[in-house]
Amino acid sequence: MSYYIRTFSTLNGSNSQIWKIENDVAVRIGVTNAEQTPGAYFKAAPGETIWDAIRRELPWYEPNGQCPFQKTTLQPGEYYPRMARPIDQHPAESPGWSPGVEKEINVVAIALGRLSINMSLSQNYFCIGDS
Repeated sequence: MSYYIRTFSTLNGSNSQIWKIENDVAVRIGVTNAEQTPGAYFKAAPGETIWDAIRRELPWYEPNGQCPFQKTTLQPGEYYPRMARPIDQHPAESPGWSPGVEKEINVVAIALGRLSINMSLSQNYFCIGDS
């Protein structure tokens, strides 16, 4: 089982979706009753790949034929330490805004110290001609 991100543009900007794609089934993550929701579930017919089934059902492929799905390195629930990530879909189940912070207290403290020094220095600069 692999996970993919589908990115696409709309009139309001760029959007993305998370998909679990197996050999013959593709399911959009975060959709209740995906099998009954149009565009959230695909099943390949016998002798057909899941990619062919998606192409057959919807015009999501790029004009040059490029697949709009990008395979993810990490699966849902896995994360890189100290990486901020949204928790809008399941906030109670999330590992938190930045779960690696507790494990690297000294690194974070040094970074915050450097940030505060940079902020105070930048406030003391002025342009020639300023009073």
